[in-house]
Amino acid sequence: ELLEEFQNFKLLSEKLKNFKETKIKPVMLLIKIRKNNLADKKKKFMANSQEYTKVLNREQELKTIEKDINRRLKEYEMNYYTKPITKYKSLTTSLKFYEVLNQITLILHVKADEATLFEIKNHIYNLKAIGRSEDFINIEDAKIVKLYEGDCDVDSQLSTYISYEDVKDENIYPKSKDSQDINGTKYYLNKNYEIKNGQRDFVKKKVLYTSYRAIDDTSENIFIDNEDENEYIVNFI
Repeated sequence: ELLEEFQNFKLLSEKLKNFKETKIKPVMLLIKIRKNNLADKKKKFMANSQEYTKVLNREQELKTIEKDINRRLKEYEMNYYTKPITKYKSLTTSLKFYEVLNQITLILHVKADEATLFEIKNHIYNLKAIGRSEDFINIEDAKIVKLYEGDCDVDSQLSTYISYEDVKDENIYPKSKDSQDINGTKYYLNKNYEIKNGQRDFVKKKVLYTSYRAIDDTSENIFIDNEDENEYIVNFI
C-alpha cells in the first residue's frame, strides 16, 4: 500500500508538471500579453478620464485572476503532493553501498555529572546503534567506575584517540614496538557544538590515533581504570 501510494505521488508530480506546461503556462502568457496591451492603452488616455479608469479596472481584474490561479495551484500542490510526500523523504530510490562495521569491540569511558551517569547507565540497553543507524551494537556491560590517580607504569595496545596536547606535553606518549617508534595519525574530532545562525558550529579537538601508548603518571585528563583484571589508560578529550 505504501509503495502504491508513493508511486501515485510520483504520477501526480508528472501530472502537475504537465498541467503547468499545457494549461497554466498558456493562460499566464495570454494574461501577460493582455496586461501589456492594457498598459499601452493607458498611455493614450488622460489619467482621470473614463477610458483610463476602464482600462485600469480591467488591468486589476487580470492581476487578480493571475494571483488567484497561482494561489489555487500552490495550495493544491502543497495539500496533495508537497506535504504528503514528505513522509517518504528518507526513502532511497537507488542502489547505495555502505561499509558495515563488525567484529569490533569498543570500550568507552564517559565523564559527566552523577545524574547524567546514572541516566546513561539506566537506559544504556536501549541503545541500538552508534553513529550510523546501520552500525548495530550489542551492549555487553555498563558500570560506573572510580578512576585511579597517581604514580603508575601502564601501557596499552588498544587502538584509541588520545589528546594531541597531552602527547605534546609528554603526559602520554606513543610506545615503541620491536625497536620501531609507533606514533599515529593526527585527526580533528568533533567534540560538541553550538547552534549559530541555524547551523551546528562544532568544537574540534586535535587528537592522535595510535595503537601503542604508555604513561608513568596520571594527570588532569589522564587516568587509569583498573577495576577489573585489565588496566585501561583513560584519556578524556
